Amino acid sequence: MEQKTYGLIGLGLIGGSLAKALKRSQPDCRILAYTRSSDTLKAALSQGIIDDTCASPGDSKFQECGYVFLCAPVS
Repeated sequence: MEQKTYGLIGLGLIGGSLAKALKRSQPDCRILAYTRSSDTLKAALSQGIIDDTCASPGDSKFQECGYVFLCAPVS
């Protein structure tokens, strides 16, 4: 089975919960993420919630993803 890659823009309550749920249901999936806070990205990496970070919402790494979830506030 091919490894699925997901992207998340925003790792707050919704994005973080979605990342955890994806890892729980598909432990071998790959998750890339961007959020404004570098501390949040570092924590998510160290806890194994995400597999790699992106430098911006337009980062070319997101092209590797089958799905990209926008989990940022509307404002």
